[in-house]
Amino acid sequence: MFLRALLTLTMSVVLIGCASGAPAAPTSPPSPTTVPTSPPALKPAVSPSPSPSAAASPSASPAPAAAGQSTGGGKPSGPPLNPPVHLTVADNQTLATADAFIARDKGYYQQEGLDVELTQLIGTPSIIQALATSQVDFAMTNPDPALFNALARGLNITLLAALTRNRPGDHIASFLVRSDILDSGQFKSPKDLKGKPVGVPAVQSQFYVNLVMQKDGLTAGDVDVKPFQQASDLVAAFASKSIDAGWTPDPITTVITSQGLARAVYVTGDLFPGAVGVSLGMSPNIEQTHPEAVQRFVYATLRAHRDYYHAFIAKDTDKAPLVQILANDTPVKDPKLYDVIGLASAEPVPTMDDQSWNVLQDYFVQQGLQQQKVDLTKFIDNSYIQKAADALGPD
Repeated sequence: MFLRALLTLTMSVVLIGCASGAPAAPTSPPSPTTVPTSPPALKPAVSPSPSPSAAASPSASPAPAAAGQSTGGGKPSGPPLNPPVHLTVADNQTLATADAFIARDKGYYQQEGLDVELTQLIGTPSIIQALATSQVDFAMTNPDPALFNALARGLNITLLAALTRNRPGDHIASFLVRSDILDSGQFKSPKDLKGKPVGVPAVQSQFYVNLVMQKDGLTAGDVDVKPFQQASDLVAAFASKSIDAGWTPDPITTVITSQGLARAVYVTGDLFPGAVGVSLGMSPNIEQTHPEAVQRFVYATLRAHRDYYHAFIAKDTDKAPLVQILANDTPVKDPKLYDVIGLASAEPVPTMDDQSWNVLQDYFVQQGLQQQKVDLTKFIDNSYIQKAADALGPD
């Protein structure tokens, strides 16, 4: 039953290093890079000034509103907006959208006078295009060349918060090596993979393969990078022994390891601690049309974010209600899986910074996946999340 529940998943979790639906990686191996073997310890930067935004976003396919009752996460910021303001949020059907699922299902948005629709959009390029053209008002964005190239072309997306941030030991994604290779002693360190096939499900994954290989003074260009359309494809690749190693997100990692096909030798949090995985992105139009609705949305989302933090990170509240919400709203349907899969870490006040995403930009530019490096400070605005945190009070 456990494996059947896992194998029904067809999408990967959108997190730093492995984004579902990202463009296929190039078939030729990446060239050497200057990305550091151990990225520097990262810490939040000073909040940049807001970027300009301007007009309303069209609606998309609706999701039902919650009943409005709250069991935690603070109180509403004030009387609900009247009339309610309609907002759309891109839903990529993964755990990256957890805060929006929780805020909607616990009624936090409704309590603020917000009519929030979650619109299903699969694939980073589709989500970035919809956000940049104000087809949706908000989306959970991750550091993908599609985002950076859009910003370089003059499309305006504002990054409002760092919803996930790597901590040492986090295994939201892992570098796996086939079990038979480990058991035979053929793999002792990354240099043993030189020239060997390594599977990746997304463009971002190459960055993490590069970090692994740099541990022995090599780069991702020293292995035979095999691109796959989605993370679940690596299950069959490990089973057929067509790859020796691979980078996979959970819950796909759990599928592979539970079948004994491969084992994790490196995990996201240890390879790049402090890195931002998911940021809350805002469209160019909504801020000028409904600035109060933007603040209310961020406030309600932060309430949900703190619920997630306490249930899964601090572990000082009962996680069962949130597990049920996530099981209802994502492909990870079995509540028992939330005890074993890697979940992203979060901070009570999730301010955004550009440090880790600049490291990824450097890599993408060097690989020809990104046209030019973007000054992200022009697109970061922490004022909304800071105001929401001040209103909610100490965590």
